[in-house]
Amino acid sequence: MNENIHRCLAILKKEGHIMSSLFDPTLIEMKKTNIKATFSISNYDDDFDPNIITSRLKIQPTDLFVKGSLRPQIQPGQYRGIYNRNAWILKTERKESIEIKNQLLELVNVLKAKKEILIELKNTFDLEIDFGIVIYILDGNTPASYLPKEIIRFMADLDAGIDFDIYVWN
Repeated sequence: MNENIHRCLAILKKEGHIMSSLFDPTLIEMKKTNIKATFSISNYDDDFDPNIITSRLKIQPTDLFVKGSLRPQIQPGQYRGIYNRNAWILKTERKESIEIKNQLLELVNVLKAKKEILIELKNTFDLEIDFGIVIYILDGNTPASYLPKEIIRFMADLDAGIDFDIYVWN
């Protein structure tokens, strides 16, 4: 299965459907499975300023963008596009790990003291709250996909979704 995926990606890349610049070059140096986690607060309101979240939480986001602003240009001449939503994002660093819970707990530990503020912001501004796990599997070393009750309760209290992105490398 992995060989078929890599073959398809190679064909798509060769035919110009996938740009090399979309791949993280540090993945080449990867020796073990890596995982990172994200936490995002977003909405599609034209008048919402995501800086409000920074001011209320007193936490600096890893990324912040405003609906209608230009995306950063990855390579010269590439179509940049515009953001279709407002977003406030907090990410962990990508780390060698075989436990997805570790990166999620890192985020939960930063945010749990702000739970009531997050719920108030969500309800006041009709915000979407999501967690994400990005897994880079190397040589079949799949991570444990266990979520402790503490993480599940926190996500449920925030009415948050969770997204899993999985990339397999040989």
